[in-house]
Amino acid sequence: LKKLYDKYKDEYTFVIVSDHAGHKFRYGSDIPEDITVPMFFIGSHFEKGKEIDCSILDIAPTVAKIMGFSPVNEWEGSSII
Repeated sequence: LKKLYDKYKDEYTFVIVSDHAGHKFRYGSDIPEDITVPMFFIGSHFEKGKEIDCSILDIAPTVAKIMGFSPVNEWEGSSII
């Protein structure tokens, strides 16, 4: 990722999302380990080092906005930019 970033940081926005993986191989509880999904947004649309509270539902509308598209009406999330 660092090589890609170093080469294309001025041309692209990077959106990196991971799986939360649950805890003890289980999913579905309300504890942070089961519901927190690490996400990183890197590019000119985002303030460096700023932590944003968002949902996985916000990923598609955010990417759509970065690309200049309008979100689909049925999407539940909203752009974080």
